[in-house]
Amino acid sequence: MGGTANKEVTITTPLRSQEELTKEYLKIKIYESINDYYRDLYLTKIKNEAKFSVYYAKITCMLCIDKRYVVVVVPEDSFPIGIELPLNNLQWISFQTRTFQNDIDTKLPSQNYISKKTDFMDDIIDISNREINKFTYFSRKYPIKVEILNMGKNSTMYDYSDKATISTALETFNCILSFNF
Repeated sequence: MGGTANKEVTITTPLRSQEELTKEYLKIKIYESINDYYRDLYLTKIKNEAKFSVYYAKITCMLCIDKRYVVVVVPEDSFPIGIELPLNNLQWISFQTRTFQNDIDTKLPSQNYISKKTDFMDDIIDISNREINKFTYFSRKYPIKVEILNMGKNSTMYDYSDKATISTALETFNCILSFNF
């Protein structure tokens, strides 16, 4: 009397499509490859801008006068400006290697990295578009768009070849990687 009947409760979670799972797998593989290539790199949060947080790491350059940086853009987070985080803790939407004439932040320590080749880094990229100020490439195997910025005073639309690898593009320190889903 007055007891409750046992009712079976079913909890369902939405199933992800094969396409979503493949995208997630590729994204993880790309993150891991970038993390392996730039081992032990720490980035400092410099600013929040337009719903994004921007992190920088200054890279040592023995024979150049320009300032080299790895720049990572992530969805805006709540970490304070100035926090240092390892690269593998940042789920970036844009990964950049950039060269600047002046320091972004003089307090950033210069860091070295010893690159590790991976299948992703050796992937061939093919040119898709040439403009006077940038070249756009797409990876053959991965959903990545690669832009190489053409920053020189005497730059032409033919400064870079029709094919390259992801690692050679990154090593120009005028490169922007973004997902192409």
